Parts: sequence; C-alpha cells; structure tokens
Amino acid sequence: MPYMPSIRRQAALALSPGNVAEGMRILDALIATAVRKIKKRELAFVTGRVLAIFLFVYSLIYVALSQPEGSSTDFRRDAAWAGMIIAASAYGALVWFWIAIQTRGWMLRYGRINGLEMPPALETLITSYANGVRELRTEAGTVVPATMFASQWAILLFSEKESERCLVRSRWGVKQVRQILECPDTANVPVTDEVPDAEGALSDSERQAYSGYRGSPDDEPPLRNTDPKLAWLLGGTLTQFKAGLDELLEDVSPRLIEAYRIIFTEGRSYLRKDGTRGAKAQAIEAIVSELVKSGENRPGTSVSTIKKLLGGYMGEKDIRGYFSSRYG
Repeated sequence: MPYMPSIRRQAALALSPGNVAEGMRILDALIATAVRKIKKRELAFVTGRVLAIFLFVYSLIYVALSQPEGSSTDFRRDAAWAGMIIAASAYGALVWFWIAIQTRGWMLRYGRINGLEMPPALETLITSYANGVRELRTEAGTVVPATMFASQWAILLFSEKESERCLVRSRWGVKQVRQILECPDTANVPVTDEVPDAEGALSDSERQAYSGYRGSPDDEPPLRNTDPKLAWLLGGTLTQFKAGLDELLEDVSPRLIEAYRIIFTEGRSYLRKDGTRGAKAQAIEAIVSELVKSGENRPGTSVSTIKKLLGGYMGEKDIRGYFSSRYG
C-alpha cells in the first residue's frame, strides 16, 4: 500500500505551504464557521421532519380510532387521510432537499453557506476533488465519490471530527464517516511504500497541530475481538490478510471483486476493534453503507451473502484457509 496523505494535511498545505500548523489553524477556523451556520439549517430541517412525523402519526391514530358516523366524521377522516399523505410527502421532500443542496447542480445555490469566505487555494483544492482530478479513498480503501465535494459543505470533510464529517452526504444520502486519503498517483506525488520519518516527515509543530495523520501501511485497529470463530479473518498481520484476500479474489467474478474487497476489508477492520455481542450485525451495517457509497451494492452483495462471507463461506466453498493458512 503506497503512502497516502490525508486530505486534511493537503488542505493545510494549500492554506499555508510553509507552515502546516498554521494551515491547520486556518482550516479549523473555517470548519468551525461552516459547522455553526450549517447547524442552524440542520435545526430547521430536523424540526420540519419532526412536525411531519407528528402530523403523520396524529392523522394515522385519528383514522384508526374514528368510526364513520355521518358526513362530518367522514370529512374529518378524509382530512386525516390527506394529512397522512401530505406529511409523508413533506418528509420525503425534506430529505431529498437536504441531500440535493449538497450534491445536485441547480440546487447547490440553496446550499451556499452565507458569510463563509473560502480562500482561493482551498477552493481550488476542493474543485480538483469535485472534478475527479485527484482520486480519493477512505482508510478502508473505498472510493470516495467526487460528488461529495460539489458544494461548500465539502469543507467539513477536512474535519477530524466524525460528527462534523457526517453532515456531508452523498447522492444516495450516505454519510461520510471515515477520514479521507488522497491517492498519490493522481496528485503527482511520488508513489512509495516507505512512510517518511514514521509520521510523514512532520515537524514537532505539525504533530502537535495534526493528530489525524494516516500513513502506516499496517495501521489498523488493535485486535480486541477474541471470538475463535472469527480468528481466520481477524488474525495475522494486515499484510498477510491482504495476500490471502488477493488470492481469494482470483476466483471471484470480475464484477464482484471490488465489492468483495470492501466486504472483507471493512469486516476485518470493524470486527477487530469490537468483540461485543451484536458486533457482526453492526459490521454488516457498516459494510452495506460502504457498498452503497461506492456504488458496489449490486446483485451478489445481499445481507445474507455478506453474513455467509463473514462466516467463512463463499457459496458452498470454505474460504477460511485463504487467510488462516497465512499465519497459522
């Protein structure tokens, strides 16, 4: 895996080429302004959804409990039915609007953040991401859609806080949870498997200002899951896991290779750090989210298939040996 810098560090360099720590300070100030203004919109959005839900539930209860006993009652029941339709339509419209103002061309004007002055260097960087000039991936290796950088809201994707990144949605409404890395081959950065100076040649001031740096090729969650049934997938080093996965994918249909890579990589990453009861169900939910976000949710990637793959079987074939044989 080549060294890939975080887009957060790239943004800081764009804002202050000679002083990354200063760039981080400027970036965080811009993010704080954007979050403050977006939160006000979010409050109105959430209020609208709550009112729509209330109207729907109230109308539903009225229809369920009332008995038609005359023209007056019939009129009220008809009004309650209309209320349910209006509430459901309003809820759907609000959700669509919230996503559209971030991702769809003619709606972007409604998503502009008034009072946020974006420095030209940062705006140029965001535009390059939005145009697909630079390929982006999450820490799990999933491709990040360029449309997530279509609006000014994209500045939140540079945040270290997951709660702030999650305010940005894809066209399918999927939240951006993981931090984003920039692929070097599309950014004219020399590709290397070496991680310079353990922290990417960061100065002391940079290390202090930037705690979210990602560069180690074997950087993955520590193993906290002791379920023996999952040892075949969670054990060994990341390098051994990737070797086994590459061998397994040679026997997979080409149209499913990327989807299966996401399933096993995301599954291993999630389950290594969570050994609690119900962790597998949450891992499957995270996998489905990644598949939707990357556009790889296609026939052959159903929840039942994911469950079976995480159980060590591809169809009727036992695939546990592809991984466990690498370290055991």
